Amino acid sequence: MDDPSRPPPGAHARRVGLLLMLASVAAFAVMNAFVKDLRQHGMSTLEVMVWRTAPGLPLVWLELRWRGVSLRARRPRVVALRTAMGCVAMSTNFWAVHALALVQHTVIHLTQPVFVAFASPWLLHERTPRAAIAALALALVGASIVLLPPGPMTWSTMALAVSMPLLPGAAGLLSASSSALAHIMLRLATAPELHSRLDPDAPADAPATVVFHFTATVTVLGTIAGVVAGDFQSMPADLTLGDTALRIAAMAGTGLLGQLAMSSAYSRGEAPAIAIVAYAAIPISAGLDALAWGATLGPSTAIGAALMVLAGGILSRGRP
Repeated sequence: MDDPSRPPPGAHARRVGLLLMLASVAAFAVMNAFVKDLRQHGMSTLEVMVWRTAPGLPLVWLELRWRGVSLRARRPRVVALRTAMGCVAMSTNFWAVHALALVQHTVIHLTQPVFVAFASPWLLHERTPRAAIAALALALVGASIVLLPPGPMTWSTMALAVSMPLLPGAAGLLSASSSALAHIMLRLATAPELHSRLDPDAPADAPATVVFHFTATVTVLGTIAGVVAGDFQSMPADLTLGDTALRIAAMAGTGLLGQLAMSSAYSRGEAPAIAIVAYAAIPISAGLDALAWGATLGPSTAIGAALMVLAGGILSRGRP
């Protein structure tokens, strides 16, 4: 007789996937803080993109060589789509975050897990679990509460939330939707149990292989485009070489860790459930804003963060 208290097959892998995605979200939140800092010191979008990926490229290559994994993708068309969507998502994200208010950029980016949840049944043939739907709704409420200003609501703060420049707002929405498609393609590339019509009967790729293709593409194409645009001619004038190098190393290191953890997460769990963990970036980013830029955090942050923790608990205990 089956023990009802015993987790079903795959439950452990799903929980590991959720924890890996949480680690990825934390790493990307720290990375975004350094992206924001370097952009404020005058680096262009292309410069930040290249410095985000270039330092980690030899590390990923060494890992693949050490493990004896081929650099060639086993599902090349899927990996190519993941790389293309990731490039669009990164470039529009790094540009939009500089042009929009932080609250506006955050609200737009919250649509990414929604895109994943609704597109996955069509592209991956994965049913969105009831627990994921409940967690998604709870996380949306929690994220909305976090975004409330710390003081009383006024017409000016409400106007800030709804008034948005058209072009940066469209770029932010393009970043969120492209990121969702990139995450879905990542799941399709690395999950052994899934198969694609693009690469029929091909075995799954190692997560590090997918990271290598994305990192190499951004580094090479970003460098070429940056040189043509006249970038990479100088470092920020108001920072020493050591300070600049430390910021770049921290941005690249946390970005690489986030990329590897995210790729491993999607190889272990359903895309809608994994994607919802992205809402944890809201309280993490709020804390980084307070620590690095002196932003004021009100009780709404704690309440919203608690709701998102509850959503994570529902997600981790849910059954597919």
